[in-house]
Amino acid sequence: MLEDVYLNKVLGSLIRSTRFNHEKSEVYTPFSDSNVIPPYSLFRDYCERIFGLSHSEIVNVWYEYLEYIRKEINK
Repeated sequence: MLEDVYLNKVLGSLIRSTRFNHEKSEVYTPFSDSNVIPPYSLFRDYCERIFGLSHSEIVNVWYEYLEYIRKEINK
């Protein structure tokens, strides 16, 4: 988990808004219409626009979010 309270809330919001279809190996995120893990650029733009995060904050949340997705996919 992230040390910053706000960043943890951002991460929690992203996690709650992410859906998985394990049978089809699909991931649905709140920042893309695609069913695969979208590129960092879409994530960055979404976090800047919706949450007002700085570059370093976005990078920290991105790595935590990818770790969550990796664990979820490997269930």
